Amino acid sequence: MFKKAGIVLNNSYLTKPIYFCSGKTSFDEGTYINTDCKFIDNDYITIGKGCALGPGVHIYTATHPLNYQDRVNTRRITAPVTIKDKVWIGGGTIILPGVCIEEGAVIAAGSVVTTDIPPYCLYAGNPARFKKYIE
Repeated sequence: MFKKAGIVLNNSYLTKPIYFCSGKTSFDEGTYINTDCKFIDNDYITIGKGCALGPGVHIYTATHPLNYQDRVNTRRITAPVTIKDKVWIGGGTIILPGVCIEEGAVIAAGSVVTTDIPPYCLYAGNPARFKKYIE
């Protein structure tokens, strides 16, 4: 079923290479994380049961102030990312800080997720926009 080039952990499968910044990423059982995913986890990234992340998905929890004077005085701002159960995230997707993707949602490949995603919906594009309800 799975190739030997990965890691089985918590009844989930992670395909190498996989990158973590601070080790604040957790995932529940039955999740599949494809190759070359990057987790900039300066804050918590929580991934639910039965999720699938395509290759090259990037999840960021760190950002910086927009005002240049604030950037000089502040190293970074963080916000957690939550991905609920049964979510499918297509390859090359970028998920920005503070986002919550609700149960059963699907994010099309190459999307940039900037806001919360409701349950059982398909979102696509840059920025990711609603396309349709799914069952």
